[in-house]
Amino acid sequence: MPEVRFEEFSEEWQESKLSDIVKLFGGNAFSSSDSSSFGVPWLKIANVGINGIDWSTPSYLPDEFWTGYKDYRLYKGDYVMALTRPILNHVLKISIVDKEALLNQRVAKLIFSTNAEYGYQLLQRKSIVDKIENELAGTDPPNLGSGNLKNINISTTLNKDEQSKIGNFFKRLDNIITFHQQELTTLKKTKQGFLQKMFPKEGESLPEVRFPGFTEGWEQRKLSDIAVFNPKSVLPEQFEYVDLESVLGTELISHRTEHRESAPSRAQRLAKQGDVFFQTVRPYQKNNYLFDLPYDNYVFSTGYAQMRPNIDSYFLFSRLQEEKFVSNVLDRCTGTSYPAINSNDLAQIEVGIPTLGEEQTKIGRFFKQLDNTINLHQRELDALKETKKAFLQKMFV
Repeated sequence: MPEVRFEEFSEEWQESKLSDIVKLFGGNAFSSSDSSSFGVPWLKIANVGINGIDWSTPSYLPDEFWTGYKDYRLYKGDYVMALTRPILNHVLKISIVDKEALLNQRVAKLIFSTNAEYGYQLLQRKSIVDKIENELAGTDPPNLGSGNLKNINISTTLNKDEQSKIGNFFKRLDNIITFHQQELTTLKKTKQGFLQKMFPKEGESLPEVRFPGFTEGWEQRKLSDIAVFNPKSVLPEQFEYVDLESVLGTELISHRTEHRESAPSRAQRLAKQGDVFFQTVRPYQKNNYLFDLPYDNYVFSTGYAQMRPNIDSYFLFSRLQEEKFVSNVLDRCTGTSYPAINSNDLAQIEVGIPTLGEEQTKIGRFFKQLDNTINLHQRELDALKETKKAFLQKMFV
């Protein structure tokens, strides 16, 4: 029996096979030669992610296919799963369809013999995902077939009412998570909008939006003129090491204690309050950090360019997150899988800055508050996701 359950249920759960809970429907019905520039959306594997359906790269099949291939129809609310590379970061790529579409052969429609929401949540349990991962056939790429589910043992309640209650509980929790995710996405888009409007466009000296009282034109300056790059320092005997996995967005999410004699060779950038750390490897991720902690024992990886600004730190930090700046950086990067820029090339990039320090400060504080709000929402969202993981662990066997 599960550790946590609704009080009106007491029956023991039964041993079963995953294939008794869910069937995978799919097949080789269409080929790329059938596609068209408009018509019925064609749900391909690229559209199925761990955060829902992504239609940013749409494909279509002719309208007549909708009536000719009734078995391959998908309706809003149907459940689908990727069959090729079905797992990403130990999470099953399973989504709920949000509009009518036709099914691609590398995506399966899930047909549940239980309450559908109950079955959908069961498939998200880490223990089930691990078992599915062990059953994948092939390595390049790994694939999942219907026969694989017959080898996976599970425990399940046979009580339809209990299935329904569990399914509805997690559906409400998912709705809360989705709401917070949408709020976070809106905040991030709002920030990008302000970054575009509060900094001058290419070839211009005035931003579209600025605080009242400021009318002076901005000036172009090389980063090397407004910040000292990678200042030399003697590392302490023991310090907190920050590598490229330690920063997410604009937030420091982890660090670890290292000793100077045994620390990684990349641990070289001793942080001082106000320093800006720019991710030079895969800079499109924009995992950059402004060190604002009152400590003198944090050391960053050489995967970051360290800047010690002689202008407002928060202004510079915000300037470096603008899409146009990141695009300029990527133009100067080398490598394809892991594009990177060295600090010397980064230092030569020009940016527009206000001539008055007061305007720099106002802009910096504005984006600092916005970043703090975004990070708060991110933490709330992460906490909700962890709560769901805990319930998945305790409400299933």
